[in-house]
Amino acid sequence: MADRCERCWGRTGLKPLSPEGMRPVTLCRACRDAAPRDPLVFREIFMRFSSVKELIEHYDAHDEDEAIRKLCAERRLDYRAVIRAIASHGDADDDGGFLAFARPYGYVWRDGALAVKADEARTVGLIFEMYVEGKGLAKICQELNAHEIPTKTGKRWASQTVANILRNPLYCGMTRKSGALRSGQHRPIVDPEMFSRVQVEMEKRIRRPDQKRESHLFRESPKRIGGAKR
Repeated sequence: MADRCERCWGRTGLKPLSPEGMRPVTLCRACRDAAPRDPLVFREIFMRFSSVKELIEHYDAHDEDEAIRKLCAERRLDYRAVIRAIASHGDADDDGGFLAFARPYGYVWRDGALAVKADEARTVGLIFEMYVEGKGLAKICQELNAHEIPTKTGKRWASQTVANILRNPLYCGMTRKSGALRSGQHRPIVDPEMFSRVQVEMEKRIRRPDQKRESHLFRESPKRIGGAKR
């Protein structure tokens, strides 16, 4: 089994997933939870692109639908069959479109661009603030689950899901293209200084016992998180 998630390169919570007709793929828990059941979508979209934005940029498309059409032409796939397969994933909603499983938590896709999803963005801000205040991944999950705040897929929070959010430069306004980090066109949810501080702290805290301070963040006004507004 690989020592990294084959999709996001995470190192924890690794287990093999065996889509129908494919070799086993090593994924972290967050990627396993988000993985579409259909092997075609899994192979051609989920494992090739880490986000809808990456898919759109790769095909120089206006939106995800145009990108899917170009992908189908390139790979000689039936467009209608691919759309049916995507819809069968069961995670689409009015905000996320038919590729909701690939959208980053805290954002939705509108007119081919990322827009802040206010309720989820506030949670992202809370996650960063709790971590900076000294709480570990397990404690953050405990508080989010205790307050019945759902993940993107409606499941309970896991440490790997929180870690993936804390490590994702998308939340400070950056995006990846061809392996390089660049300034994105989307609105950041956390400021770059906080994001950098969290990265340094995560390196320091490897195997560090979780601190037990009680969080007061859930009693704060949503206005505390500046990036959570639309």
